[in-house]
Amino acid sequence: MSQPSLSKTRRAVMLFAAFLLVAFHLGLIFSGLVPNLVARPLHVALILPWIFLFTEQRAHRWVSAFGVALALAGMAAAVWIAVSADRLADQYGFVETGFQYAVGGVLLLAVLEAARRAIG
Repeated sequence: MSQPSLSKTRRAVMLFAAFLLVAFHLGLIFSGLVPNLVARPLHVALILPWIFLFTEQRAHRWVSAFGVALALAGMAAAVWIAVSADRLADQYGFVETGFQYAVGGVLLLAVLEAARRAIG
């Protein structure tokens, strides 16, 4: 009947992440129209830890380390998009630099791997 206990630090981080996720989504409801290049990337950045970091790890260490690195890179890429939303909106959907291609590749890889892990 006993469940594996989580460390107090891990529980605190999970509680903070849950609070942040709920506050963000409630804020979206009450703030009116939020640009897509802000709301969607921040949603992805707040969801990735739940799939990569807070789930039970049953894989090898290198797979777990890859998940942590992919989660952090995906979160950083999503936050960069949200912060750069005004500049990116002026590009009308065109990718202009190699860095933007890399950000897109990281996000694509992170979302596909997150979907694979969530579905099993």
